[in-house]
Formats: sequence, C-alpha cells, structure tokens
Amino acid sequence: EQSTNAEIISKNQVKVWSPSVAEPVSVTYAYELLLRTCNLGCSLNGEPLFASVPFCLDEPEKAYHASYLLWMTCDYEVQWRMSQLGHSYCCDCDTWVKINAQTNVQYDISFDKENAYSGTSALRVDYKGAGSFGVMPMQTWTWKDGTVLSFADTFSDFSKFSKMSFYVRNDGTEALKLEGVRFKMAFAALDASSDCADGMIPADGQWHRIVLNLNDLEDFIGNKFDRSYLSATSKIQFLFEGTADGTLLMDQVDWLI
Repeated sequence: EQSTNAEIISKNQVKVWSPSVAEPVSVTYAYELLLRTCNLGCSLNGEPLFASVPFCLDEPEKAYHASYLLWMTCDYEVQWRMSQLGHSYCCDCDTWVKINAQTNVQYDISFDKENAYSGTSALRVDYKGAGSFGVMPMQTWTWKDGTVLSFADTFSDFSKFSKMSFYVRNDGTEALKLEGVRFKMAFAALDASSDCADGMIPADGQWHRIVLNLNDLEDFIGNKFDRSYLSATSKIQFLFEGTADGTLLMDQVDWLI
C-alpha cells in the first residue's frame, strides 16, 4: 500500500509527496462518485480554520459529482444543507427520520457509536412488537428565513447509478425481513430488486451487505421500470418487518455506476 503525505502550505497551495512515488504526475484527494466528508484541513492555535475541498487533477472517468449526502454514512444525527436553488446559507436538520405509517410496531431511531460498520456510528432502530417499520433520509428542511426546501431542491437524480448497497445487522433474536427499498416519485413508488434472495436478515449479530439492482424496478402492481425513472426522486424509504422485539443496525449506503 502506497503512503502519501499532504500539507497545506498557503491559502491556495497543497504540498503532496510520497516515498513510494518517484515522479508523481497527478493528485486526487477525497474524490469519488459521491463526495463525502474529508479531513485535509488547516488549523490555527489548535482550532480548525478551513478545510480543503475534494479535487482531482486528472479528468476522472464516469465520475458524477453530487452535493454531500451525509445520510449515506449514518455518522451524523444532524447536517448542514445547501440548496441547488441558490441559497448560500445552511441549516441544521435531521439526517434520518422514522416513516410515518400505520403500524403496530413501536420503534425509535438513534446513532450507535459503539457498533458502526464504518465511520463513527451506525443508524440504530430499536423496535417492539410484530409488524412493519421503516426509516428514510430527511425529506424537508426549514431554512433560517423560513423557506421550506424538499428533497428535490437539494439532490434527487439517482438515474446515473445502476446499483445501491447498504449494510445491515440484526441484533435481535428473530430473523428480520427486508420488505424493500422504495423510491418515490411524483407519479409512482418503485421497489428495487435485492440480492437478499429470500428477503430475510438472520439474527446472527453480523453485518450483511445488501445490493439493489436499480435497473430492475417495479411498482405495486408489477409493472417494470428502469433506472431512468429515478431522475426526480422525492423519497427513499428502507422498509423492514419484524416478528418480535429487536434491534437493527444500518450503515454505509453506497451508489454504484
């Protein structure tokens, strides 16, 4: 594994070097299909001053830039948002919320910092009773001037991606069913097929990766759709069904081209 070092040496310069690379030709920092948080920053007297934005000196192939989707990491209870409509200020908002639906299950969500698959925490769902329950990324935010923004005002085009994956862990005593991941648009709600063949998540306390095929979408009466319909997504819902009291952990959502 190659080791690379970086140092901010002025307000617009970063010095990069590696003992493993004699003649470097390019530098990429924190650049991926969907940009996340990064840690190259400058401090003054031990206090954070500013951070370097992700960059790539080569033109990356198939890269698709989107605003930070911090809910994907399951690391943050609240986040800042910037609108595509030109708002230059931010607001605090929840990253994940419960789905408001009629169910016999009582459940609460929190962030577990002791049992994360990756990063600093995992989304934790403690549920009681038998039945369906679900979670989703926050859909609306109220800005400081009172303006209400929706999911579509920030980032809603997921049609570039062929797959989505996430990790789940069942810490209960009974197997938990993955009912599905539902993408809602103005005209319909579509479910993506999963490699979780029987839809069951075993109660083994182990992390399992679920992969969704976004080229195999289906509405509630069985009509088929492809991923082009995900260009105006208004909600993404993760739906589960339990038969007894238990705990579900969820972490690290990824989008794949």
